[in-house]
Amino acid sequence: MSLEALPRSTEAFAENLWYIACAGKRLKRGAMRGQMLFGEPILIGRRQDETVFAIRDICAHRAAKLSCGRFDGFEVECPYHGWRFNTQGTCTAIPSLTADKQIEVSRIRVPNYYCAESQGVVWIYKGEKPPTEEPPIFPGVEGRVPQVAESLDLECDMDNAVYGLLDPAHAPYVHNSWYFRSNRVLREKSKHYQPSGRGFTMVKHALKNGGAAYKLLGNEVTTEIAFELPGLRIESISGTRGAVSSVTAMTPVTPERTQMTHLLYWTAGWLAPFTPIVATFTRAFIRQDQTILENQHDGLRFGNRMMLIDEADTLAKWYFKLKSTWQKSQSENKPFENPIEETVLRWRT
Repeated sequence: MSLEALPRSTEAFAENLWYIACAGKRLKRGAMRGQMLFGEPILIGRRQDETVFAIRDICAHRAAKLSCGRFDGFEVECPYHGWRFNTQGTCTAIPSLTADKQIEVSRIRVPNYYCAESQGVVWIYKGEKPPTEEPPIFPGVEGRVPQVAESLDLECDMDNAVYGLLDPAHAPYVHNSWYFRSNRVLREKSKHYQPSGRGFTMVKHALKNGGAAYKLLGNEVTTEIAFELPGLRIESISGTRGAVSSVTAMTPVTPERTQMTHLLYWTAGWLAPFTPIVATFTRAFIRQDQTILENQHDGLRFGNRMMLIDEADTLAKWYFKLKSTWQKSQSENKPFENPIEETVLRWRT
């Protein structure tokens, strides 16, 4: 058994990757919203043809927030002087100009971002290089949109948010609820992990003693949990009464604040009437994570260094190794080679 300090990334955000911005249902046709992502103000909108776009949420003229203006589904109008920009960020009109003024308005631009929608989720690409692939696909629920989509901000940086996401030992204490599980009995767990893509996967196995919620899926319930950079956890659960895909994603808001998005997809039609109840439990569940990370944030203000132990904290070590390897591959323009090795981890929870 070893004790070591929690590693910290030299880069705040992993570059050249897709991040979840918001659930698609939050963005109606012809609507726009301003969000702070990656420490930058970003305007996300939905055109009249239902496609999504993203541009910098600051007017090139006098720095007013464009998201406070108007959007007709084709162009964004600044609330300060009425300058208009198309959804690629190109200026199309300056109302104050007289006919004799020779200004090529199309040379004025605000930056735009690669933006895409998939499986009911709006994604933003963070990076200097153009994306070489589409946003991730959640297996087993292709073509579906989430029945439940909740998000909130965490008072911590991206690394700490992901460390918490991957922590297998906190559940009986932080999520100590009658519908999930209790901390009165700790059991030894042994899980088989394999490298996968830009992350790792807990190999599919039978789910035992998982709590009341899992029993709703009937008998022979199995689970498989995958993690993928930059901060995406996908749990695929299936039983004799249907399948559920539980997706949790971390997106940096600022260097010290992180957005957590939790999505639930299911194939079991009989669950539809219970959607409001499931949404209520989901909000309560993620707020428990929010509360403990606020608690941790208060502690870290006093300069404490956090520690990792084997084997319950191994997933946090893997995240740091994956992120560092990815950043190095991008800076050196080399193919990414997954550094994780197949292994079995054991802990009590």
